[in-house]
Amino acid sequence: MHERNNLNFCMSLLCKTPVRYCRTELRPDIDFFVYGHRHVALDMQLKNKSRVVILGDFVSIFSYGVFDGENFWLEYVQ
Repeated sequence: MHERNNLNFCMSLLCKTPVRYCRTELRPDIDFFVYGHRHVALDMQLKNKSRVVILGDFVSIFSYGVFDGENFWLEYVQ
């Protein structure tokens, strides 16, 4: 397999697996599903108010999560 296709396939799996799981576990009382150690940054709205957030990393993406007590979002080091 071509190296770029291999990378795209791996990146796709890194995002799809947690998103699929979150969709099976959706309940009205869950606002956020937060994952780390995936080396991909993602902030995706699911149904209703639930979101899945993958924190990324601090090696190449330089992303981190911020929670203010109500909202959660990704930020990036400049």
